[in-house]
Amino acid sequence: MKAVVCSQFGLPDTLQVLDIPTPVPSSKQVLIAVEACGVNFPDVLIIQNKYQFTPVLPFSPGGEVAGTIVELGDEVQGLELGQRVLALCGWGGFAEKVAVDADRVFPIPQSLSVEVAATTLVYLRHFLPCTERSCPTAGRGNSPGFRGCRRSGFGSSRIGYPDGGSGDCCRVYGRKTNPLPREGGGGNDQLRNGGPENANQRT
Repeated sequence: MKAVVCSQFGLPDTLQVLDIPTPVPSSKQVLIAVEACGVNFPDVLIIQNKYQFTPVLPFSPGGEVAGTIVELGDEVQGLELGQRVLALCGWGGFAEKVAVDADRVFPIPQSLSVEVAATTLVYLRHFLPCTERSCPTAGRGNSPGFRGCRRSGFGSSRIGYPDGGSGDCCRVYGRKTNPLPREGGGGNDQLRNGGPENANQRT
């Protein structure tokens, strides 16, 4: 099968498209024919040996895929041949096929495209900063929650950063309070602790 292979640590231009053996799934794995694979910032880090874990060289990057199950391990239950799935494989996704532990494989409905299904990690990288990572008290008891979100003039939720920049954000969580000035910014840019009931309102 063909795969994008990292044979030496470096930037993306060091990657190669090679013919490699098709992986053989273990008894607790499934083999997936990859139809789409997410491309994320961790992929750039992992090929430079700068991520939290390091696969043994050579390897294929690509931590999330969507496709069809073409082989089942003997001990796999709850999944079927021919089933459309998404999988969080960690690496190995930039290939025509990938073997993934069955507990990291999830069926997807026919209405969900493989391109969308293969963006699980992309979504989480925005969702978790909004709800957990960007405020140490977010989501705990009666805390105000995440204070780094603001509403842009186009009605989309944004993250306000100390340097005055911003990034896409899925939603604003927490209790209602009065808007706060955005750190590092001025003018009409403001932070808001907004609950689901006012998530669609503009500031």
